[in-house]
Amino acid sequence: TVPAWACMLSGKDPGQLGIYGFRNRKDYSYDELCTANSRSVTEPRIWNLLARQRKRSILVTVPQTYPVEPMAGLCVGCFLTPDTAADYTYPRELKAEIESISNGFIIDTHDFRTDDKDRLLKDIYEMTDKQFTVIIHLLKKYEWDFFMSVQMGVDRIQHAFWKYCDPDHPAFVPGNPYEHVIRDYYIHIDLKIGELLELFDRDTVVMVVSDHGA
Repeated sequence: TVPAWACMLSGKDPGQLGIYGFRNRKDYSYDELCTANSRSVTEPRIWNLLARQRKRSILVTVPQTYPVEPMAGLCVGCFLTPDTAADYTYPRELKAEIESISNGFIIDTHDFRTDDKDRLLKDIYEMTDKQFTVIIHLLKKYEWDFFMSVQMGVDRIQHAFWKYCDPDHPAFVPGNPYEHVIRDYYIHIDLKIGELLELFDRDTVVMVVSDHGA
C-alpha cells in the first residue's frame, strides 16, 4: 500500500522512491528500521508539481502527508499522525478550525483489530462523518484547484469484518450480526460522495478510487 500511494502521486516506482513498505531500513545495514512517512517521499508529488504552476491544493488524510509540510494550499495529515494532540494540519492554525467544525476530529480508528466490533463499527462511521464534514467545509470556504482525500474507513472495515461478510471465508457464519456491514458502509460512503458531487460544476473532474479493489 505505501509505495502504491507514493507511486501514484509521484509517477515514480518503488526503486526510484526507495520505499517498499511501511517499515524500511534506515541505511544499508540490517540494524534499524524506520516508518515511511511524508519525509520519506523525496520526489515531488502532484500537489508539488501543481504548486509550480501556482495552483492550490487541499489534501485531507492522504497517506504519507504526516508530518505535514508547507505547501500551496491546505493539508490535514494522514493516519500516521499519532493523535490529534499533534500538529496535523498545514497551516498550523487550521487545526483549531477543523476541531471546532467537526466537534473533535478523528484521523483514524483506534485499534481496528479489536474484538469489540460494535465499538469499532461506531468509530468507523463517526470518523467518516467527521471527515466528510471537514471536507465539505474546506471545499466551500477556500479556493482550490486540486482536491484529494483518502477514506481510511474502507480499509479498516474490511480488515475487521471481512470474515463476517464473505461466504467463502472459512470462518464465515451465515446470519451473523455483521454479515452486511461492509456493504452497508459502502452505501454510506457512496451517499457521502454524492453530497460532494453536488458542490462541483460540469467542468470539474472527479475520480473515485477504492482501496483493496472492493
